[in-house]
Amino acid sequence: MKFINSIGKAFSSLLSWIKSFLADADGEASSKRLSMLFLVSCLGFGFVASAVTHKDIQPSEHLTDAVVTVILFLAGFTNIDRAIKAFGSKKAEANNSTNETS
Repeated sequence: MKFINSIGKAFSSLLSWIKSFLADADGEASSKRLSMLFLVSCLGFGFVASAVTHKDIQPSEHLTDAVVTVILFLAGFTNIDRAIKAFGSKKAEANNSTNETS
């Protein structure tokens, strides 16, 4: 019974980690991260499928390159968005501290 409880706790902590990973600064699901996770899953499935199927059924190189490009764009855009929000909050804190001293 302890083993089943430990699996339940591990699964619960994994789900909470996934929820926090997909959440943005406001705590809601980020569409960019969800899209990126979906495309990474599709890309991984495509790589596995191309490894076990015949050469005639492999995905197009152009399609694979397009999916990788979109994934990189989403990852970069997510980081840029996070950096802009962090810079904006620091700037707002600096303005508040100067207003309090004057």
